[in-house]
Amino acid sequence: MKLINKPSNKSPRRFLGSRLLKQFSVIYFTLITLFLIWVKVLNPYLSDLFIHKFFASEIYEDKIHDYETAIILLKHIYPTLTSEQLKNLVTESNNQSNVPVKLIPIKHLKLPQKSMDLLAKNKPTMPFYPNDIHYEKITPDLVAKVGPRVDGYITRNYRSVAILLKHIYPTKTPQQWQDLIVENNKTSNVPIEIIPLASLKLPKKSMVLLAQNKPTVPSISDDIHFEMITPDLVAKIGPMGVKGDADFAYSIIEYSPLIVLGAFTLLWVLAIQYRLIILENSVTSYSHGNFKSRATTGFWKLGNLNFTFNQMAERLNRLFKSQQQLTNAVSHELRSPISRLRFQLEMLQSAPDKETRQGYALGMSDDLDDMDNLIHELLNYTNLESKEPLNQWEEVDLSQWIKSQQQHLYAEISHEIILSALPENTLVSIDTQSMARLLRNLVDNADKYTKDRIIIGAHVSDTECMFWVDDNGSGIPTDKVAQLFEPFSRLDTSRNKTTGGYGLGLAIVAQIIRRHHGHIQVRKNKYGGARFTVSWPRHLSHQLGE
Repeated sequence: MKLINKPSNKSPRRFLGSRLLKQFSVIYFTLITLFLIWVKVLNPYLSDLFIHKFFASEIYEDKIHDYETAIILLKHIYPTLTSEQLKNLVTESNNQSNVPVKLIPIKHLKLPQKSMDLLAKNKPTMPFYPNDIHYEKITPDLVAKVGPRVDGYITRNYRSVAILLKHIYPTKTPQQWQDLIVENNKTSNVPIEIIPLASLKLPKKSMVLLAQNKPTVPSISDDIHFEMITPDLVAKIGPMGVKGDADFAYSIIEYSPLIVLGAFTLLWVLAIQYRLIILENSVTSYSHGNFKSRATTGFWKLGNLNFTFNQMAERLNRLFKSQQQLTNAVSHELRSPISRLRFQLEMLQSAPDKETRQGYALGMSDDLDDMDNLIHELLNYTNLESKEPLNQWEEVDLSQWIKSQQQHLYAEISHEIILSALPENTLVSIDTQSMARLLRNLVDNADKYTKDRIIIGAHVSDTECMFWVDDNGSGIPTDKVAQLFEPFSRLDTSRNKTTGGYGLGLAIVAQIIRRHHGHIQVRKNKYGGARFTVSWPRHLSHQLGE
């Protein structure tokens, strides 16, 4: 025999900590996964679907000023350039910038009527919002189309503004230049500041780039662009600002993942609290005496806690019922031998001779033996009912184990035992001590009712094993089978010492097979008697502690 599982030495605290860690890990990674899905997939989609609709006017009024700087500069530079120079300037800007610019004669422009009306009033328009394309007149006959922004290096985001600044700076007096900066910063979302190179303080790498007449963005998060427009002046462009009430809309867009995550967490906590309340109501009802109260095992269950509570309630109910039956049975079963003892004691006192007294004494001794046997059976039954479930199994060859039990059984019974259809070389998991008691009780029961022999057979599959005990007696009525395994239940109402017993043998059988996670069946066999079949999972190690 091979011991396949030992009692666990893991402390309840360590076991609880391990389960909590696993549950927390699952919840944590689930939340992280949902958060990433929200940020990468759902948030952009829902932002366009809902937030841009709810705050469409606020966001539009802000976005319309994103490219206003380029429009203002184009308006100021247009009178100073020829058509060819303007064309070359636009080409230069588009080659170096992420924001394309196109000049279109208004007579060739085809836009929705609403946008054409805005252009006629010298107002900017974004006819394809939320597409980032900006239209605005720079002369009575010419419209600038700016955008949409394309993907590229961050240093190219404001290159078109820097290029226009370089070309317009020589055409303005200091006062005109100052007025232009004020006009832009008042209208556009992209502020401009002209800083003397000598007073500029930037990281060394950025200063080197400026010395090489290259643009630089010292901090990507700040979105501020620096570029030389003259040998002594640097243009500081950005960061992109927000106008009007759009700041609130952008805040909702920015923090919507956290808002959704917080809402999901709140709903999750409320759901757990609701499940706890349902479980608490069941427990409270049970504690107030409603022993039929059970926790829900449906959608609102709380992990395995509801199932564990129901198991505990069923176990307590069996204990209560067993205790009540035990009390009733003890008072009933002990009444007869005590009455006989009292009667024989009275007769003993008045016995005329030694031989008569000895007869009464032997009768009293038999009654004491009956009482001792009854108490022994009661203790066995209550121990099985009250102790913790089995937590140790052994692997045995079922055929060899039954054969070894056969030799022990011959000393206790009066009929022949025949072994039939035993499988060879089949290892099964059992608790050998309690299973031996189970087999002994079944054989003892068959021995009382069989005519001349008892047959034991067995069968083993990949997942299940079983054995059965047959007798060739008169059998058991079908309507009596249900009460066979109730404690202190006896079909033979005569209660004689040959067949009456105490009504605990088969109740102990039911207890043992239940602890093996199995079941027992009773039916008529081919010999005309009763067949008791017990079956249980072949490998029990995985059910340890359940």
